[in-house]
Amino acid sequence: MKGAHLVAAILTRADLSEADLTGADLTEADANGADLTEADLTGAYLSSANLVRANLNGAELVGVDLRWADLRWANLRGVNLREANLDGVNLTGALLNEADIRGADLRGVDLAGVDLSETIGLSEALIHRAEPSTKDHSAAPDNQG
Repeated sequence: MKGAHLVAAILTRADLSEADLTGADLTEADANGADLTEADLTGAYLSSANLVRANLNGAELVGVDLRWADLRWANLRGVNLREANLDGVNLTGALLNEADIRGADLRGVDLAGVDLSETIGLSEALIHRAEPSTKDHSAAPDNQG
């Protein structure tokens, strides 16, 4: 699936673990609850994608365009986000333990409930505009679709 054109694709709860999606265009794709464990998404386009509750544990996301993507409650543990563009991404409640964010653009990111204490390269990420949200994010979505 390398370089695949999957714009606005419905990938809800899809098993894409270990998939090679290098350079794929997943702009506005709905991958709510999808399993992307250890997938290679290097250089992929995921702007405005729905990745709520997606499992991206150990995935390669180097240089990925995630602008305005929804990653609420996603598992990003051990993900390589070096040089990724996360401008405007919603990371509310996401797990970022051991994620590598060196050189990532985190401007305008919603960091409500996100623990960045175990991330790698926090000092090298562009975060000057990132602010915690003032919205009430205490209730998780029902994930019905």
